[in-house]
Amino acid sequence: MSATLDVQTYTKLNLNNSITASDLPASSFVKGKNSGANGYSVSAGSDSNDNNLVTLTQVSGKFAIGEQILING
Repeated sequence: MSATLDVQTYTKLNLNNSITASDLPASSFVKGKNSGANGYSVSAGSDSNDNNLVTLTQVSGKFAIGEQILING
């Protein structure tokens, strides 16, 4: 008997500024402006003062250091 695995990897982006839930709703499409890398946010942003980390799943490509991101177009 063989098992089928569904491996989900995550990419974490460390932003210069905090991001709120209204700016980044859960499952938002996030794209690198220059690199074209993209993925979907695992959770919404937060109103906490320390929320500079965005976790993405289903990432395609590689985000460049210092590039701007686009959220939901």
